[in-house]
This record gives sequence, C-alpha cells and structure tokens, in this order.
Amino acid sequence: MKGRSSAAAFLALAFFVLAAPCMFGAWAQSPTDDAAFYGRVAEQYAARTAPDQVVDWSSGGRSGTIQFGASARPGCRSFEMNERGQPGRTFGEVCASGAGYAAANVQTRRAGGNVEAGAPGPGGASRGLPGPGAAGGASRGLPPPTPAPPKAERPPSMAREEDAPRQASASPRPVRPFIVTLSRTQERIDRSGGHAIVLLTHPASLTPAQQARLQTRNGLLCAALLEHFEESTYARTEVGFQKEKSGQIVAIRPVFWPLRQATARTGSRCSQLIGAYDVDRAAAILDNMEFHDVGPYLVVSPDDQRQAYTINMTALTDRQIRPMVTYFRDRISQKEDVWSPRVMTAQVTRTGLIDTFGNLFTSNLTATVRLFDVSELNPLKRACIGDTFDARCRR
Repeated sequence: MKGRSSAAAFLALAFFVLAAPCMFGAWAQSPTDDAAFYGRVAEQYAARTAPDQVVDWSSGGRSGTIQFGASARPGCRSFEMNERGQPGRTFGEVCASGAGYAAANVQTRRAGGNVEAGAPGPGGASRGLPGPGAAGGASRGLPPPTPAPPKAERPPSMAREEDAPRQASASPRPVRPFIVTLSRTQERIDRSGGHAIVLLTHPASLTPAQQARLQTRNGLLCAALLEHFEESTYARTEVGFQKEKSGQIVAIRPVFWPLRQATARTGSRCSQLIGAYDVDRAAAILDNMEFHDVGPYLVVSPDDQRQAYTINMTALTDRQIRPMVTYFRDRISQKEDVWSPRVMTAQVTRTGLIDTFGNLFTSNLTATVRLFDVSELNPLKRACIGDTFDARCRR
C-alpha cells in the first residue's frame, strides 16, 4: 500500500512538472517573451488598422488596445499598445516584410519609468533603443531621413536617487520628472529648484517637404519624452512637492509643454500635443534667447531663467533623438545647477554623452549642447528674460 502511495505521489509530481508551463506560462512571461508576443500582435493588426485609430486586440487569451502612427523609417509604422490588467505601455515599430509586417524596437515602459528591452528583431538585433548615426555639425537645416534600421542600445537605468537635485533644506529630496502641459494663461513656475521646457519651431522659410520632416522629428521627440517622463498636472507643479504612499516627500521638477488651446480628444497623445502646441510662445522664448536654428530644443533653467542648459536637436539624425532624450532625463533635467559652468564643465558633458551613447558616441554630439547666460544678450533682451509668461521683447 505504501509503495502504491509513493508511486501515485511521484506520478502526480511528474504531471505537475510537465503541466506547469502550460498552466502558469502566462503568469511567468519574461520581458523578452512579452516583447515577442506584443510584436506578433502588432504584426497581425498593422495591415488592418488606420493611422491614429485605437482598436481592440485579442490574442492567446490576452487583450488590450493598440494604435499605429507614422515612423521616420521608410516602410515602417510606429505603434503604442497596452494590455488589460497589466501596468505600463508598449512601444515599437512594424516594418513591411514580404507580404506582411515584421516588428522591431519593441519596449515596454512599466510603472515607475522602468523600461524592459525587447526580444531580438529582424537580423538578430536586440529590440532596444536605437543608437545614433554620424552626427552632423552645426546646421540650420534638417538632416535627411535615416533609411537604415537603427542599431540596438539597451536603455540606461533611471537616474539614481543620490544624483537627484538637492533642495534649499539640508536634507536631499528625490525629484520625480514630469511632463506638464502649460496653457497660455499659465506662467512657468518653479518649486523644485528649476524647470525645463520643450521648444518646437515652425519656420515659415521651410518648404512643405521640410515642414513635413520637421513634424516627423517633433513626433519622434514627443514619443521619446512620453516614454521617459510621466504626465502630470499644472496644479501639482504649483504645490512643488508630493507625499508618496511610503511617506517619502518627493519634489516635482516639471518639463513644460506649452499649449495654445485644449488638446483634441481623438488621435494619438503626441498628435494631440503637437496639434495644440503653442508655437508663438516658443518663438518668443527662442527669439529672446537669440536661438535661431530649426530645433527642436530642450531647455532647463532656474526660475529666474538667467541661465540655462540647452540641447539643440537641429543636427541630430532621427535615430539620435531618443538617446538624447535619455541623456536629458538622466543627466540634465533633474540635476541641480546644471546650467552652471562650474557644474557642467565640458568634460562632465562629454562623459555624460559617452556614458549614454556608448560606442556610438561621436565628438560632434558635444556641439548640440551649450550653456546659456543672460550676459550674452543686449540690454533690451536681458530685460525680457525672466518673464514667466514669456512675452516677446519689443525691438
């Protein structure tokens, strides 16, 4: 009898071992498995989904929503999707391949800003962040579209807590980065030791084809920002600090996105934000600072705006935009006194870019960043800097 019991127990254990992958496989998906699964879903829905249309997907007992948009790569479409019951969002591309599509650059952004790199894409490349190509020198024109698929780059980790800006008090408080929309009647405010702003341009001198290219690049910047930063409200920015569930006090360092009107209720989030962007306010800021390139620009400054750390993306290739946003998030946007030449020396900037871009770093990248100081301007322009509503200087 004892022998039969032992045999039955052995058979039950063997059955469990063999059946467990089928019974619990969906509960133990690795980031690579998830990326491969999401990539297959995107491939299936790409051909039958119109641009900016949000549709429901269902596959293998899992479901969610997916939305496709434009991509800078010829023959490709970008996508954004989520899965019901799962935190975070997944981003990637699908590119024409034979009679269908092949997914690439699939990444999932989980709550808290963690990014899970995807599975190998076409050609064996890891589905990570695309790295840069050769950077151009200073230029007022836009670089041509990048035809070749990007090389893979695993995204750096989020900025360490010890690197977070320190407040006026003796004890440091970690800073949480947020994208905050800013209406025309709202001022740029600072409660966390500085703020940043996204500056898009709309030069009248560009041809329709160049305008279309610029819009594509603005879309790439927007998508990268939404991957790297959470969205928040202006009211939370006014408070400046929030108390976490753990009881920890966290400062809010805003990255402002100016709007001239309320965003639309349809289309992708980036199409909404770009469609309602306040070009006039951005133009006033750029004119006051005497920045005249096509951009786009990322600018971080203290509340008086007398100094700034600026990133001019005019000469970046399309595939350099996302890694530069990684650099902006981890090295610039949340740092104290990043606009000071004593803090951000040429060597510190170069080291930060090398650490972010790895073996894809080129020395030309250092020309895209610069420190701004109000003393560079004439007295009339100096008087306008610091206007928190960003009025254009009178000539």
